[in-house]
Amino acid sequence: MKHKRQPKILRDIPIELKSITKTPITIPPNTNILDARDILLRYRIGRLIVKLGKKAIGIITEKDIARSVSVFSGKPIEKILAKDIMSKDLISIPPTSSIYDCAKQMKIHDIRSIIIQDKRENLVGVITKTDLVSTFLAQSTASLN
Repeated sequence: MKHKRQPKILRDIPIELKSITKTPITIPPNTNILDARDILLRYRIGRLIVKLGKKAIGIITEKDIARSVSVFSGKPIEKILAKDIMSKDLISIPPTSSIYDCAKQMKIHDIRSIIIQDKRENLVGVITKTDLVSTFLAQSTASLN
């Protein structure tokens, strides 16, 4: 029986710095969700990294904000903070990871974005499924030329 191998194109593509958001939009943990929502809308993004110092401590998505309105239904909306609703179990990879490793971790953990952290766990960036698709398409197109 032959062992199925991943196509080399997926295994060996290093993450290019262009495909990583080098300076992701971040918010402090005490940001209220109204301000967080405004930032998401202003920058037309789907997630915010909650950061304390240089470290990512959470992530908030549009869905988290929408869900929080019902979960905290008795609390004034301006009193609901990022730290109250953020996902805290962050999945991260080092900046030297391959696109294949990145995609594999996103699939395993069923997530749409992954945090890029250095050896000291400082936030370097974030990569999304859209970034992966763009990189795969660019690589595929380049290999055809």
